[in-house]
Amino acid sequence: MTSTTIPKGSTVLVTGVNGYLGMHVADQLLLDGYKVRGTVRDAGKTEWTKEYFDKKYGAGNFEVAVVEDLAVEGAFDELIKGCSGICHVASDVTFGPDPNKVITPIVNGITSLLHSAAKEPSIKSFVLTSSSAALTDTRLNEEYTINRELWNEKAVKDAWAPPPYNPERGASVYSASKTQAEQKAWELVKNSSGFKFNSINPNLLLGKVLHPKQNKSSAGVVLGILHGAPEAIGMMKVLGDQWVVNTIDVAKLHVIALTDPAVRYVQIPGLMCRSYFSLHSFWMILFEINSTSNLRFFEYHADSH
Repeated sequence: MTSTTIPKGSTVLVTGVNGYLGMHVADQLLLDGYKVRGTVRDAGKTEWTKEYFDKKYGAGNFEVAVVEDLAVEGAFDELIKGCSGICHVASDVTFGPDPNKVITPIVNGITSLLHSAAKEPSIKSFVLTSSSAALTDTRLNEEYTINRELWNEKAVKDAWAPPPYNPERGASVYSASKTQAEQKAWELVKNSSGFKFNSINPNLLLGKVLHPKQNKSSAGVVLGILHGAPEAIGMMKVLGDQWVVNTIDVAKLHVIALTDPAVRYVQIPGLMCRSYFSLHSFWMILFEINSTSNLRFFEYHADSH
């Protein structure tokens, strides 16, 4: 790439920098010659993230700040001063079933950050980490077209159905949070001229964990199954067969979307159809790695068919 939207050596804000994908995005940006200003939700996560990146890239290339509530209007006004780009990776991955506690703060968070970006003249590029779940539920062995008219409206309807908010609703609420947050983002940037905007829509992320203390997200589910954790096994049952993409690939895609001048106002599927695994094949791979949990593994394998 002969020219970039933001110059090498400039600072990029990465929200949720302690998270599974957020940490990889920061890592790839630093590797590519950018500086990173990361955000975390509590002070207990600042020390180890800074230690990790300072050791790997040297002091002065990474800084971290606490933003307890991303949904507060103006929460990022001061933090983004001097930044050239933003990667908004932070999200709610608790799979909580109450849409008021999950969707509303997520939508308010992207709204707040885009409002702050619009007021800061140094911002030239913005990348939103969305999800394939924003577009559709997982669809295997089926041809369909991905475009800007494809949204997971079924998840939105299911998420906002009247209470009670049972745990089974968690997957729909997560998907709907991605749908409605991305819809809000495109609505806000349609008349923007100050910076370019792209969204990335990957499916299930698997791959290397950079630090034992980071939020491991989907990788944590795999590690949990390897250690026989019932909650991890239950989560995999909920997820079912999935398209899979490597976390590092998606992190690199964030850098491209942020810095390549040719990539502008694009909704990027994010390699979401790189490959897929069935629960059966996934189960057998994990069994080969840890055959000591054979009773738990085979009980789960039998239940999933």
